[in-house]
Amino acid sequence: MSLSVFEAVGVGLALPYVVLAFSPGARRFLPKPGAWMNTFKQVLAFPVYGTAVWLAFVLSAEAAAIGITVALTGPRADRFRRLAL
Repeated sequence: MSLSVFEAVGVGLALPYVVLAFSPGARRFLPKPGAWMNTFKQVLAFPVYGTAVWLAFVLSAEAAAIGITVALTGPRADRFRRLAL
């Protein structure tokens, strides 16, 4: 059952590339590059920021303050955890 879910996701992600590869005429439906791409990228950055904040919140609930410290400062913060214990 779970393998079929991953197969469906894979087919769904690959399908646009397969369509473009086998029918080059479909390229006319793609949007033209331009300044709108930078604006779109900046707009989509906010959901990514929100996701990062939410994941930090979940990590803090699961691993306490040391989890956030290690996540934000990297493995070097693990040295401080050993000192605190």
